[in-house]
Amino acid sequence: KSSYMYFNRIAKTNKEILDTLIEVSKEIEERYKLLAEVGVKSIEQYNTIAKNDNMKPLPYLLTVFNNYSKSIQLTNSDKINACLHQILKFGRIVGLYLVIVANTVITSDEINYNLPTRLSFMAEDVNRSLTTLGVAGAESLPSSADILYSSVELEKAMHLKVATLSKPELLLHILYTM
Repeated sequence: KSSYMYFNRIAKTNKEILDTLIEVSKEIEERYKLLAEVGVKSIEQYNTIAKNDNMKPLPYLLTVFNNYSKSIQLTNSDKINACLHQILKFGRIVGLYLVIVANTVITSDEINYNLPTRLSFMAEDVNRSLTTLGVAGAESLPSSADILYSSVELEKAMHLKVATLSKPELLLHILYTM
């Protein structure tokens, strides 16, 4: 396994996506069992004990779920949503994080309720901004280099600037870093 890709795969088909999400869900269950065996309630506590007792610490893992909108239109969408909900609800405690990339509204209340952080590029209208972030403002962003960031830890959404690359610049960057 690569130190950067824990499951070492990029899922492309709906079956691969579901299998990967099931594997991430199983990893959550295994980590909960491990934390219970040690008698702690979070990855931070576990890793502190692991460091002091010369045990292997648990790595933090990030699952990026790209093109949510397309995937839920395919078969097994209920199972996919159930896995996403489980990862969002229980994963953070054991160091598993989920990024959902969606170009349309996420209609699952279970998933929306458990998304603590959201960001949006320029939205088409105020309704899209409200649906995506829970606040208005993304419809008024000045350029494609701007995002609106919303989090349960913030009182109000934060306006951030991000880097933009043209396609030729991006291709050169990818080739340079390979």
